[in-house]
Amino acid sequence: MADEAIPIASAAAFTPSAAPMQKFESKILTLDEDFGRAMTNRPPLPEPEPAVPAPPPIDRLAALRDLARKLRAAPDSDQTLQTVIDEACRCTRSDAATLNLSVPVSRQFVCGTALGAGPYISVPLRAGGPSFGEIVLTRLADGADYEPEDETFGELIAEYVAKAVSTLRAGTVISQEEQDFIDRVTQDLRSPLAGAMTTLGLAVQGEGLGDDTRRYLRAAHGDLRRLLGTVDGLILLAHLRPPKLSDMETIPVTKWLADAVQAAQPLAQDRDVTVTFRAPPEAYLTTGIGEQLDAVVGEMLRNAVKFTDPGGRVDVTAGLVEGQVKVSVRDNGIGFDSGEAARMTECFARAITADAGRYPGLGVGLFLVGQIVAHHGGRFWLESRRDEGTHAHLTLPQRHDGI
Repeated sequence: MADEAIPIASAAAFTPSAAPMQKFESKILTLDEDFGRAMTNRPPLPEPEPAVPAPPPIDRLAALRDLARKLRAAPDSDQTLQTVIDEACRCTRSDAATLNLSVPVSRQFVCGTALGAGPYISVPLRAGGPSFGEIVLTRLADGADYEPEDETFGELIAEYVAKAVSTLRAGTVISQEEQDFIDRVTQDLRSPLAGAMTTLGLAVQGEGLGDDTRRYLRAAHGDLRRLLGTVDGLILLAHLRPPKLSDMETIPVTKWLADAVQAAQPLAQDRDVTVTFRAPPEAYLTTGIGEQLDAVVGEMLRNAVKFTDPGGRVDVTAGLVEGQVKVSVRDNGIGFDSGEAARMTECFARAITADAGRYPGLGVGLFLVGQIVAHHGGRFWLESRRDEGTHAHLTLPQRHDGI
């Protein structure tokens, strides 16, 4: 059988007509033009923000070692304590921080300004007794919460500061246990006493008060002032230590005594006692811790006014004796037996005449005076006779101008 030819479809059978093809191409062109217009009218896409670099790592261990060295070298230096709070703020990435100290004297060191705005850490300062300060670290309101390692770092800083302050307290004139007891008592007493004294002081000046009411308020105000003075004396006693030479300053004797006499006038007026000051013939100078020397003369004046009957007088004089500046406070009050003079500068000592007259007090003030004067290289002593008054004297090294 002969092979049959297989018919092959012509190419024309598979070629689309030209007209439909042109239509299709026309639609594609139209879409391209529309897309091009749409792309032209579309706002440009924002450029991506540059990535925020991660904060550099902080070597907290190195910071702790550096702070420990500084605290050992100068635990009471303002510069050291400011460095402590600056580093605490930096190493915990805090926006603000404060270091509050109540002993040996009340001080505050601040780093940053956003206090109390957001997450915070508060660590008390303790050395086996009641808290004597705190470290507070804070972040802004939208800041991240603190991590456990931040809290641990804050606790370590607080421990270092507490040990440094405890070392300072070890040089005081009473034991650590006595300091802790005084701290506990005075911490609860001082604020309410100061607030009540301020309130009564304003009430005494009010209008429309009768004479008797004003007299009672003034007496209560005087009692509160005395109690507050006792509390402040106890605080000073608990943390009194010999001053460092670097903390000593030049004290103009005339201004020092004049300011003390001025500060004693309200108490003297309440007791109807006249206090006078006779300035020395020359502008003598001495050296010391101004706050402590103010406490010395203030206590001498309070003691003299307290034991002087209404209508009496207290005289303050100063001069130079054997190259030493001598200050004397003389009153014509109840006095005491001359045989008691030596023990009157002991802690908690009270004269028989004071107990017999039911005069309030703990017997701390003159002890403090003697300790502070001795720490400043001077001497303090008393001379007295019953019913004839008391003469309190102190001497301090003279400082020559320019030396």
